[in-house]
Amino acid sequence: MLREAFWDIIEAAKEDSQGNILVQVDLIKEQVVELSPDEICSFSRMFHSLYYQSYGMPLWDEVRRLAGSCSDDGFDYFRAWLIAQGEKVFSLVVAQPRKYLGEFFDLAVHECEPLLYVADQAYQQKTGREMPKTFLCPTCKEEVSVSEVVEHSALGEACQTCADEYSEMEEQQLLDHM
Repeated sequence: MLREAFWDIIEAAKEDSQGNILVQVDLIKEQVVELSPDEICSFSRMFHSLYYQSYGMPLWDEVRRLAGSCSDDGFDYFRAWLIAQGEKVFSLVVAQPRKYLGEFFDLAVHECEPLLYVADQAYQQKTGREMPKTFLCPTCKEEVSVSEVVEHSALGEACQTCADEYSEMEEQQLLDHM
C-alpha cells in the first residue's frame, strides 16, 4: 500500500465521521476490511511506520505540557489519534510539535486507542486468522518484524537495512552528478 492510499483511507473516514473519533475508527475498519489480506498487512505496516516515526521526546513533552501529564500508554494512544488527524496535521506536528500541536490539540479528545487494533481486527475478520507479526521484505526477501518497517518513497515498504542501502546508493548517485 502506498502512503497516499493509506492517507486517503484515514482522511476519507475523518471527513465522513463529522469529528467523532470512534465513528472514524469504525469507518477506517470498514474500508480496511475490504482490502485483500496482503493489503491489510500493508496498511498495518504503514500505520506502524508512522506510529514509530512519531515517537520522540519533543512531541511527548509537548503533549505533557498541553495535557498536564501523559503516561506511556497515553502517549501511544495520542500517537494513534495524531495519525487519525490526517497527513497534513501529522506531518506538521511531528516535524515541529512545539509550533503546531497546540493548533490541533483537543484536551477532551486526544487519544485513539482503538485505531491501534484496526488492521489486526480487519485481518481477523477477513481471514479468520491472526495477522502475521513478520513479513518478507519486498526488496531483500528477508523476514522482518513490523517494528523494522520503514516507508521509503523509492522502495515502497522495506526493511531498515534495505532503506539504509538505498539511502547510501541515492547519496552516491547525487555525488556522481555533482
